Amino acid sequence: MGSLQNGRAPGMDGFPVDFYKSLWSEIGQDLLEVLNDSLQTGRLPLSCRKAVITLLPKKGDLQQLKYWRPVSLLCMDYKILSKALALMLREVMVSVEHPDQTYCVPGRLISDNVTQIRDILDLSSSLAIETGLISIDQE
Repeated sequence: MGSLQNGRAPGMDGFPVDFYKSLWSEIGQDLLEVLNDSLQTGRLPLSCRKAVITLLPKKGDLQQLKYWRPVSLLCMDYKILSKALALMLREVMVSVEHPDQTYCVPGRLISDNVTQIRDILDLSSSLAIETGLISIDQE
């Protein structure tokens, strides 16, 4: 719970993390029982299996779709569970994720990909190997 940031937008249930933190001594055990039961049965509560998709504006001409960002609003129970699981899995994820995966991997930088591309192009040039590069933008 401590690693979830206060003051963030609430999930679709309307409860921000601040609510859970302030009342943890009263509701924490109940939530833990619900989440443990979900892990044992392999099925999350219905509230954790729903999301509301909304669009948030980015900077630019809001008449164009590319200046809107879709986000999924999830209930805070789900966010707490996913954060707890992420923290527990953090140790092994580096060994499971492909070395080229750099986004959101501790100890890896997205700029590492740029360095790798530069090195490949330099090496192929020095070896006189014709090389092509395909860049895919998720936009």
